[in-house]
Amino acid sequence: MSDNEIGDDPSDGETEVAEVPPETQAAVELPTLAAQGVAWSLDDAEEDHSRSRWRNRLVWAVLVTLLCAISIAVGGFSMELLAHRAQPPAVTVAAPRPEPTPTTTPTPTAAPAPPPPSPPPTVTVHAAPPPELPTPAPAPPGRGRFIVCPSGRDGVASAVTSCAFADNVRRVYYNQGQPDGLVAYSPVTDESYLMQCFGPYRATFTDGDVQDVVKCVGGNDAEVVVW
Repeated sequence: MSDNEIGDDPSDGETEVAEVPPETQAAVELPTLAAQGVAWSLDDAEEDHSRSRWRNRLVWAVLVTLLCAISIAVGGFSMELLAHRAQPPAVTVAAPRPEPTPTTTPTPTAAPAPPPPSPPPTVTVHAAPPPELPTPAPAPPGRGRFIVCPSGRDGVASAVTSCAFADNVRRVYYNQGQPDGLVAYSPVTDESYLMQCFGPYRATFTDGDVQDVVKCVGGNDAEVVVW
């Protein structure tokens, strides 16, 4: 049948040949949409499968960890139980009863010796110097004893004659060359006296000494010896 024949039919005026292409296009588009839907369904299924696989792995990992922890706890408990059973039971040993100590009487000890007495303190005693002996009194006149003057080179027969006068007699005697007669000055009486000298003369002194000297006499009964 041609296109002209279909258009000339008055009974089919509502049906047009121009609407056929849309049906054909729709028929063509349906497989394309179906293919796209299949592709989307495959992607979703693969993604769900991947998630399910990771979820299963996570569950297995958790289960394995729990099993390991339980095994370690059970093993530790078992080891502790075995160690407790392996320990020997405690044995209580009674302490030996102490023997009574015999009572002994203490031996009396001797009293300690008293310490030796300390030595007496040393006392230093300073001895007093010996008393000075009194100067012997000159021998009285007429006894023949002479007193040694402080110069040690002359002496007098009595205390009436001074040693100062005896020193001057000795000085004049030796200065003038040992004369028989000389004049000597006495500072005690402030006068000069004539003296006669002779010797050697053996004189005895009040200290017991005896020696040869020169004896001079004169003045007012003065006696002087020089050496």
